Amino acid sequence: MIQHQTEYIDGIRTRKALSLFGFIVVDGKDGDFITTGKWFKWVNIKERKYKTRYMEFDDGWNCNFYWGDWRYGWEFVEITDKI
Repeated sequence: MIQHQTEYIDGIRTRKALSLFGFIVVDGKDGDFITTGKWFKWVNIKERKYKTRYMEFDDGWNCNFYWGDWRYGWEFVEITDKI
């Protein structure tokens, strides 16, 4: 049984992130800590938009599974350049 469903949307953005101690904390596919190698510097990162939903259980009279609402977020793709 599928527990969650993720779909990528046609949305890509570039934004600046502050690398404090050689890493940034973003929502990534492989992990949330991305090493940059730069201390106290701004880096440009590329992110893509996704939506996900999870299967929820109705523990009332029916005891059925149903899909929850879609939740949107941005996933880290790559570091484009270091400023």
